[in-house]
Amino acid sequence: MNAKYDKLDNEIRYKRLLKNKQSVIVEHTNYSTQYKIGKSRFILNEKGEQDVFAFHLLNKTRNDAIRYLKKENAPVKERKTEILWSYLDTSEDLPTDISVPILKVDLNEAYWRKAIQLGIISQETEQAFLDHKFETKKDRKYCRLKALGALATIKRVKAYKYGLPDLIYVDKNGIKTNEKLKVNMPLRELYMAICEQVSNDMKHLMVNIEGCMYYYWDCLFIKEVDNKQSKIIRQMVQELGYDCTVDKDEAEVIDYGERQVFVCLKTGIEYPVM
Repeated sequence: MNAKYDKLDNEIRYKRLLKNKQSVIVEHTNYSTQYKIGKSRFILNEKGEQDVFAFHLLNKTRNDAIRYLKKENAPVKERKTEILWSYLDTSEDLPTDISVPILKVDLNEAYWRKAIQLGIISQETEQAFLDHKFETKKDRKYCRLKALGALATIKRVKAYKYGLPDLIYVDKNGIKTNEKLKVNMPLRELYMAICEQVSNDMKHLMVNIEGCMYYYWDCLFIKEVDNKQSKIIRQMVQELGYDCTVDKDEAEVIDYGERQVFVCLKTGIEYPVM
């Protein structure tokens, strides 16, 4: 199937095609929309042609994961517990009335690194990622997150015939419809297993780093004590196979009644307390 790339901003052009074509399949994900018309495939995303490498890396990562799942001795294939995406240690003296100096520790490429550690992402795929010249750090991060996150993708598929819904699918109640959800559950569970492993590492750091108040996904927030603290933190993070950045900030916990947030004052970012 021939693939052409365009920007999501231009989607109106492809929507017009629906009325003129006998059969069109439209697939939506968080990152892209695809129009399948005959033997042609139009992939719309944020950057159009500039996003070709992201899809290349996505396909390589997906193929790596499929090969990994076929291994009998694969370390992990699915998550075993509920994933704790964030945690606020209420045993700590939390800064609810006044801000306190903190260290914000961000694990670099945590989920990508964990997938490499587990042998899910191959050296070939990792090298392709390292060799590619990205214009910005933001582009690099977007590409990496898209490639790995695609393992958990849920596609919303819609079928059309001359612009009208084409009832070619059957839902769980036996009713004909033009929509269906498409997901590869083994790959989705593998992605969640990667997240679980990172979550376990965050719990380990939370318990073993003095003054750790809160973590959110792959960020730790620690009360600043002295100048030696950063070195100790970096060493503990590296022992788990990650690199990290350590930035100074001030933080406080704000209670809005129905919810609490952990706020970094320099950036103004509010992190939800789950």
